[in-house]
Amino acid sequence: GAKEIHAFEPIARICAILRKNIEASQFDNVTAWHCAVGQSDTFAEIQDPGGDAPTSASLSTEFSKSHLSTTTPTRIQVVAVDSWAEVNGIHAIDLIKLDVEGYEEFALRGMAEIIRRDRPVILIEVLDEFEERIRTVVDQVFGFGYSWNRIDEGSRTHSRNVLLVPEDATR
Repeated sequence: GAKEIHAFEPIARICAILRKNIEASQFDNVTAWHCAVGQSDTFAEIQDPGGDAPTSASLSTEFSKSHLSTTTPTRIQVVAVDSWAEVNGIHAIDLIKLDVEGYEEFALRGMAEIIRRDRPVILIEVLDEFEERIRTVVDQVFGFGYSWNRIDEGSRTHSRNVLLVPEDATR
């Protein structure tokens, strides 16, 4: 059978679009969850820039202040992937794609058990101002044994995306 894919989208109108696209694709192995991922199960205010594709909605106040001009604070549910997986009976995670606009540090902390247990490959967006903190969390949370690989994005001089690969990967 096909692997399961779980997508997390905290902005309600964007989650509705995502769900509509999943339905149109007719994939029955994809589920969209209306929540953000973070360090713990809680509620928080996300800074929503509005529009049909708010690519920069963020839980990071620091990110919002430096990257967004106007936003609307919106109360959303936040889940730690560790507890979400336990509640939903997810027992093995192979791949994580993480792009949470400056909130990566906290999202990684909320999936520490899964990272240690399953050693997934992780594709993560790393903005320059957050790189040091993300590297610290990778060292603390992953312990050791992950390689940090910038993805070549062609003409761009500096890639934002990094592939974290467990050194013992046999994929």
